[in-house]
Amino acid sequence: MIWPIWKKSFRDAFWLLSGCTLVMFGFFWLFVYMTSLVPSSAFLEFVSQLPDETHGLFGISVRQAADWPGRLSLSFVDPTVVLVSAIWAIARGSDAVSGPLDRGTLEMLLAQPVSRLHLLVAHNVVTIVGAILMSVAAWMGLAAGIATVHVEQTSLFWFTKVVPLSDLVRPGDYSLSAVNLFALTVFSAALTTLVSAGGRYRRLTIGIIGGFYVVQVILKVAGLAASELDWLFYTTFLGAYWPQVIAVEAMQAPPNDVWWLSLKYNGLLLGGAAVCYLAAAVVFHRRDIPAPL
Repeated sequence: MIWPIWKKSFRDAFWLLSGCTLVMFGFFWLFVYMTSLVPSSAFLEFVSQLPDETHGLFGISVRQAADWPGRLSLSFVDPTVVLVSAIWAIARGSDAVSGPLDRGTLEMLLAQPVSRLHLLVAHNVVTIVGAILMSVAAWMGLAAGIATVHVEQTSLFWFTKVVPLSDLVRPGDYSLSAVNLFALTVFSAALTTLVSAGGRYRRLTIGIIGGFYVVQVILKVAGLAASELDWLFYTTFLGAYWPQVIAVEAMQAPPNDVWWLSLKYNGLLLGGAAVCYLAAAVVFHRRDIPAPL
């Protein structure tokens, strides 16, 4: 009975994972191309005219955001990327327990010779594998854009020349940013799984996590935009999602400092994910499963 459970988990996730992976790859490639259409000088002038309070939203300095390495790092914090990550995490996490329970199929699965823990593990492993594939697709889309796009570069006496973007940035500098995206996706999925483990209706699980996610985004934005509210930044798990900072540090700081920074942020997210998954397993193991309505 073990293999059919794993097969079912992969089959249920296939189409959503395919769509999310393609969107990630295509978006990052398109982001690089669209960014290349705006010269660094024009981008810097535009950003400089924004109110000073909004500069903190970049997470990096204005000068760093105007340079090619910093500009490309902002692709990881684009709302599209965060949204796709949340869609995968919430869709998969909410379908761990409350989904099949809401559909009336969980009781039939548990009637088979398979443990509750094995059901949960199979579902969550597929979710984590999907998060890995999405993060790899994001990095590959960025790398493909860097390899194929040419940009104007100002040279001596303010002359401009067209050079490959690969001469200015290295795709490898964004690998730890992709890991940070993976950690965010896994934590979001684990938190949703915890809520799902004690829930009865999938729509209610999605509503709770969706509302919580919106509140977390608001807290992070408010904490970055207003200095007097910077304490709000430390009340949200999104405070550990800093792919643009990790990417910029990867290009400037010593390797040991970069790995420490990555461990700091990713360790918080992955550690929190482990706690949520363990708590979900305990809740699911101890709860009563009502009969299908």
